[in-house]
Amino acid sequence: MNAGAIIAELDARDARKTVRDAEIYLESAKLSYEKIVGPVSASVPRLKEQAEADLARAYDDGFSATANAFIDMPSLLTDFENLLTDETLDKSQENISWYANQVLQSEEAARAKAETFRDTARASFAVAEKAFDTSFDAYKSATRQSPRAELETLILQTYEAVKTTADAVKAMNNYIDFTRDFMEGKNYSVPAGVAAHQSALNGYTGTLNNHLTKLLSSADTIKDAKDNYSDADLDLASQALALKQKENALLDAKDKLDDYTVRAPFAGILAKLNIEKGDDVSLGTAVATLITTRKIAEISLNEVDAAKVALGQKVTLIFDAVSDVKVEGVVSEMDTVGTMSQGVVSYIAKISFVLQDSRVRPGMSVTAEIVTDTVADALIVPNSALKTSGGRAFVEVMEGETPRRVPVETGLANDESTQIVSGLEEGAEFVARAIEGAAVAPIINNNNPSNAFRVPGTGGGGFRR
Repeated sequence: MNAGAIIAELDARDARKTVRDAEIYLESAKLSYEKIVGPVSASVPRLKEQAEADLARAYDDGFSATANAFIDMPSLLTDFENLLTDETLDKSQENISWYANQVLQSEEAARAKAETFRDTARASFAVAEKAFDTSFDAYKSATRQSPRAELETLILQTYEAVKTTADAVKAMNNYIDFTRDFMEGKNYSVPAGVAAHQSALNGYTGTLNNHLTKLLSSADTIKDAKDNYSDADLDLASQALALKQKENALLDAKDKLDDYTVRAPFAGILAKLNIEKGDDVSLGTAVATLITTRKIAEISLNEVDAAKVALGQKVTLIFDAVSDVKVEGVVSEMDTVGTMSQGVVSYIAKISFVLQDSRVRPGMSVTAEIVTDTVADALIVPNSALKTSGGRAFVEVMEGETPRRVPVETGLANDESTQIVSGLEEGAEFVARAIEGAAVAPIINNNNPSNAFRVPGTGGGGFRR
């Protein structure tokens, strides 16, 4: 059977239900995300766009509330001022003075209290008038397109102006109530104009309270809209994370479901099936026996050699039992974590055969030559010809019968030869090794591409199928 073929399937009803539920949760998360983000083509997420629209509407409504207040306020203040300064109760004195004068003939405590009420009413009106003038000047220079900070300041200024006017109306109402109570307590005749004044003041109070409510509501709405606009980015990020979480949950559920299917890890022959339908299986149960048709050699590398070996490198395998057989292979697997034994760390490398040879059997000892680097047209000398002195490498070149030391620059090296990068030329005769009566050898330029100078890392190990 091929790699990945199904060998057995476990009861996966619960796992399938988990996948279905995860798909539903993911779809719900997508709908929620699309609801606040909007179409893909949108340059601004829908939630952010809505928050901006709400904020703009809040400022617009606030300006409208301010405008409505200034429609009523000028005439209201004029009427209020007339109520204070007209002489409707006595042709010889202003109304605000008349109320205090009704108590001046009484005991000292009552007179002092009446004067305090009068002075408070007069001062409160002056404060209200000043606050109105300041806010009205700001309103006259503002438009709906004014900077939002200016609009917000205008709304708050207008609220304070209306509030101080309401306080002034209340102070005058308290003043009239005190005087009326005093007069009725003394059985004095109360002119009808007093009731008319109180009725007018109550009307002012209703109008002012209505504007206060709308202005305060506008200020609160602006604050909430600003907070919502600031929170929009966080809400978008939170919704994106929720969507990602559901996507991951679905992937996890599918991975879990896939674990319920036992598949062939490699191509091979199903030698034995150890279970039947309905059998219970647990961790460690051998479901089947699969024999691979692929030959693999395992070799052990020390930590120095392991650092040089990479997946895909070419390997030549030599077998002690069949010395005339050399099999080409590639490094297909490599331990990421080494195994320590007696203080020595080793790594297992697996080598896949490129071509199969029937003479190679499972369990045979193998030596691997792993090519870690290759240089074409390399000038090489045997390692025995290379000597060092003072940290410099040199080769003894023959000049007549006398050898001469020639400094050289070396390159790659293997167990037998070393590349000469500079210092020697092809054909030069050198001392290969110091043996009495031995002949000198010429420098070899390995310029055959098919026989390029290769630097192998070697390792020994066992072969398995």
